[in-house]
Amino acid sequence: MTENVAARAEEAAFLADMPAVLGPRAMAALAAINAALGLGYAGVDFGLAPERRRAVLRSQPRMVLQSPGPDPIWDYRRAPIRPAPWRAVKALLIAKAAAKDFAAPGCG
Repeated sequence: MTENVAARAEEAAFLADMPAVLGPRAMAALAAINAALGLGYAGVDFGLAPERRRAVLRSQPRMVLQSPGPDPIWDYRRAPIRPAPWRAVKALLIAKAAAKDFAAPGCG
């Protein structure tokens, strides 16, 4: 990636607008995988064949989003990556708080 300008441009487009890059069929497949996993936060490594068919490589219940290095070539990664885990944590906490069986410690 460091020396591949085209790959960085492709990744930047993906991070800026994933649904537009992947298309509705792949987005529906990812939504189905998400529903099947039933987790608040997970990762899916996948690729798309040229005819837009997906190839799932693996899914896992945890995924590390590594902060990009200080080189300016990675600036396009900073904004999309920084809040991603926190959005997932926030959504999980909101869902748990709304669940009927949730009770915070000391609250009943």
